[in-house]
Amino acid sequence: MRGALRYGCHAILACALLLAVVAPAVAQAPGSGTGGTPTPGTGNQTPTNPPPTAPTPPPRLTIPTQPRLDQGPSTPYFIMGSVVLNNGNRPPEKAVVQATCSGLVRGTTYTDSRGDFSLVLGEQSLNSNLDFSVDSNERFGPQGSALRMPCFIRAKLAGFISSEFVVTRLSEKNLTVRLILRQIGGFEAAGSTVSLASLQVPGKARNEYEKALKKLDENDMQAAEAHLLKAVRLYNKYAAAFVLLARIQEQRNQLGLARDYYARAQEGDSHFAPGFARGALLAARENQWEEALKLARRAIEIEPSQSVQSRYVYAAANFNLGRLAEAEKAALAAAAVDRQHQQPRIQLLLAHIFEAKGNHAAAAKGLREYLKLVPESADARQAREQLAAIEARAAAAAAGK
Repeated sequence: MRGALRYGCHAILACALLLAVVAPAVAQAPGSGTGGTPTPGTGNQTPTNPPPTAPTPPPRLTIPTQPRLDQGPSTPYFIMGSVVLNNGNRPPEKAVVQATCSGLVRGTTYTDSRGDFSLVLGEQSLNSNLDFSVDSNERFGPQGSALRMPCFIRAKLAGFISSEFVVTRLSEKNLTVRLILRQIGGFEAAGSTVSLASLQVPGKARNEYEKALKKLDENDMQAAEAHLLKAVRLYNKYAAAFVLLARIQEQRNQLGLARDYYARAQEGDSHFAPGFARGALLAARENQWEEALKLARRAIEIEPSQSVQSRYVYAAANFNLGRLAEAEKAALAAAAVDRQHQQPRIQLLLAHIFEAKGNHAAAAKGLREYLKLVPESADARQAREQLAAIEARAAAAAAGK
């Protein structure tokens, strides 16, 4: 019988802006026959084929928890507009508006209380860094990099899916767009709990929340925190405020307090996906893979069509728990949803899964796809080394036949 695969899992905080999920090394149990590490031979006989070797441990996987800022184009390009619901009403909460160009985020802002927004491609703020949307695109362009068309302008709000506006050239300034949000069908069938909870927020609590967003725009985190604490004292089920409080604590590396705030968000609104999605990321950061699995699963249930990041965390958690079949299924589902390649590390995760299963050709394909999407990423060097190792083993095996 084949020896069992065993997996260890670790996570490190590479820097204040990165969450590293360490892909487990693959090892076989003792006494597993030909699959184990070979014992040095005796005598002078040389085998026809080289003896099998233990698989090379895969490099680390990383899941960014905060975006990397992008300076954007040297000449500002302004986009103004509004976000409305498909029935013509304004959104129940402030929505995130994001510009994505060739898979890289090149601008992020929030709507105001009326649903209006103004966005400058390339400009970010602390407010946007603390974006609590379910699947905020974490791939920000390199410093000073040029815009590559087309650019897609979308709004993001938990429980809704946005129309998009496509910018194909930068010949016009002060572009005006209108983005329409429609409620996700599965979410609506569950009772429209998020919209109901948002509508129940008292006016005074909402005012404190909006003051907090303004202070974050001014990079005044302490004042923003004070306003958010007032908001949750006025309405102790204000999930959006609790999530933003948690994000602030993550910036400070106060992970225990952040975890508590995410739990309060989940208790306050069981249909507010960011509370579960961000909680899953934090659980992964702390090696709590079962918890990450549970929270990511719930985020996917709430918003199945808007859950790229949660699907990635769900797949990574299964992988680190040694559940290869489930990890492969989840990672493939994440790749299918991620049509804009918002999370290229899905391909890296698939490569690790296939390598652990002994499917070296599929692993190499995943690594090539990852390097094609982000050739200059921080872990591109490790990916190239792993690809070279796989190709070398394949060449040695072919030569030995």
